[in-house]
Amino acid sequence: MNAVQNLTWQIYQIDQAIREIIENDVNPETGVIEYDVSDQLDQLEISKEALTKNVALYYKEMTMFHDSVKAEKKRLADIDSSLSQKLEKLKEFIQNNIAEGEKIKTEQIEISWRKSSTCEVNPLIDLETLYKSNPEIVEKAINYKVNKNLAKKIYKETGILPDGLSMVENVNLIIK
Repeated sequence: MNAVQNLTWQIYQIDQAIREIIENDVNPETGVIEYDVSDQLDQLEISKEALTKNVALYYKEMTMFHDSVKAEKKRLADIDSSLSQKLEKLKEFIQNNIAEGEKIKTEQIEISWRKSSTCEVNPLIDLETLYKSNPEIVEKAINYKVNKNLAKKIYKETGILPDGLSMVENVNLIIK
């Protein structure tokens, strides 16, 4: 049994043979289905309608599980962010309440200072000139990205898209 199986829900009554085919072809390290389970599922002596219904129920079950994992991940990320901010504020408090270079050492804590250095870049500097004279320390990075949502909106309003862009109609499967 892999880590994903250990964490999944079993909400619906799904044919055990179907569940085993889907879950047994999962890589225990990654949780990814490695093999095409279609052939194995097609070999089951079950009607196409029942097979499709069971696979759809499994899909729905996994979708709910995935959504709950994403929600928990977001909740934990929010806690992490809050803790990081709190830690930063506490560190600021300590820095503001002891003299630079002062050391404090007890059985429970040790506070000291360490020197470090960083390179600051003047925001007014001309990076292109700096690149020409020092190409080894300046990365030339120009990124262009098409805003597909805005392009779609403009297309809906005008019916026109720039060369190189096109609208593609898709049919998406919805399972509820």
